[in-house]
Amino acid sequence: MPVDAAQDIELVVTAPTHVVFVVDDVLVQIWEHDAPTVAFAAVLGRCVRWKVEAPKRPMWMITVVGGRSPMPDSKARQIASEFPEYFAAFVMVADGTGFRAAVVRSVLTNMHLLAKASASTPLVVSKVDEGVRALVRLSHGAVDGERLLRAITDVRATLK
Repeated sequence: MPVDAAQDIELVVTAPTHVVFVVDDVLVQIWEHDAPTVAFAAVLGRCVRWKVEAPKRPMWMITVVGGRSPMPDSKARQIASEFPEYFAAFVMVADGTGFRAAVVRSVLTNMHLLAKASASTPLVVSKVDEGVRALVRLSHGAVDGERLLRAITDVRATLK
């Protein structure tokens, strides 16, 4: 995957339609054209491992749902309902505007309502740069917004 070598990212899941990676203390999920259950299971496995490796270090998450990504199936949604308990703050980006984007934002918000205990409520926005700025704010500056935005932009470019 041609990503700026200085990014120093850890790939968790990679496919032509979606990718999950870690940059610094941020888990990034990008679902452009697919959201398979097996990928959600890999994300949960990484969350569990992260909590064991660095139990006192806060973790952050940003999820980007592309305009053509289908809704995850019920098993994937069940797995995703466990994600919030691992993160100090998280942002969900439902790319675009219009009816479909509004439905996606509604589903993402409802998925959180079904989630187990969480330290925070997800912020759902419509643009990646807005989501990154929000995560920087929610992390009180712990997240490097420029680095995160560059990593997301670079990785997304490989999926289109």
